[in-house]
Amino acid sequence: MDFFGTLMRLARKYFKPHHRIIIALLFFTNIAALAFLFNSHNDRAEISKYPLIDFSRNFIAQEHYIINFQPLRDDLKEIIKKEQYKGVEVSIYMEFLNTGANISINPDSRIFPASLNKLPISMAMMKKIENGSWGINDELVLLPVDINQKYGKLYQYPVGSIFTIEFLLKTALQQSDNTAFAILYRNMDAVELNSVLEELGLKDLFNDAGQITAKEYSRLFRALYTASFLNRENSEFMLEWLSDTDFSEFLSRDIPKNIMFAHKFGINEEDRVFSDSGIVYAENRPYLITVLVSVTGNGTPESDLEHAVRIMSEISQKTFLYINEL
Repeated sequence: MDFFGTLMRLARKYFKPHHRIIIALLFFTNIAALAFLFNSHNDRAEISKYPLIDFSRNFIAQEHYIINFQPLRDDLKEIIKKEQYKGVEVSIYMEFLNTGANISINPDSRIFPASLNKLPISMAMMKKIENGSWGINDELVLLPVDINQKYGKLYQYPVGSIFTIEFLLKTALQQSDNTAFAILYRNMDAVELNSVLEELGLKDLFNDAGQITAKEYSRLFRALYTASFLNRENSEFMLEWLSDTDFSEFLSRDIPKNIMFAHKFGINEEDRVFSDSGIVYAENRPYLITVLVSVTGNGTPESDLEHAVRIMSEISQKTFLYINEL
């Protein structure tokens, strides 16, 4: 029986043209609603069949679950071994976020973080905003003690300049501006920062010399990715800021421009340390990566930087290709 045809013949017989249009729209709307409910029921039934399986498995296809990273691990170890002969210390932590499979090379190596320390401070700031102690549009003033010319351009502003907390956070994270960071840090209580690290389970993130390990530091980005420390809105804010930077060296160099990379980089030419850490949002296959590099020898600041760029570029390229071509 042609149900739809019969319905339309009756509509033409008893209703005016504009009424027929309304009836047809209602008919198709109801059909769509029934189809949606039917599919939703099937989806719920499918999910309920596997109550012991990770819930995210219902939304991620099997081919995007990678567990074997041994070939990549071997390749990265070769890079590290080659650099050790040159007097360069490298620490790597990589985690495939769909499965938690990870690579940790020189996990106990502690290296000065350079500007990576701006991230935990910024997360502590955002926590104060989240709990209502501060507002994101509250303003802080630039004092002489805050001026730092080593990185960034905010030091060029006159003493007494006023900036919103949002502006300072974005400038510290995106441009790694030391003056913006100094203003924020001056307004933080050490007790507040320590409580943040304790809440994250990172009480020993920094040793007495202020050094970090790649693996421990990576937990900061995992906390943002899972919105397990800040709420989802504020975690999203921070990851958006971290992905909107003009810095395109280190790990960024060999990540395609259409792939989002939310990261924090660090450069300290005096201590000859270079670092980069963040989340690569490869399609259906996001991963977290942190690389710390400490250079020794008789190089110049320029050659040290070029060396660090080459190391991180090679690590990033091999990691991205392995994950996306497997």
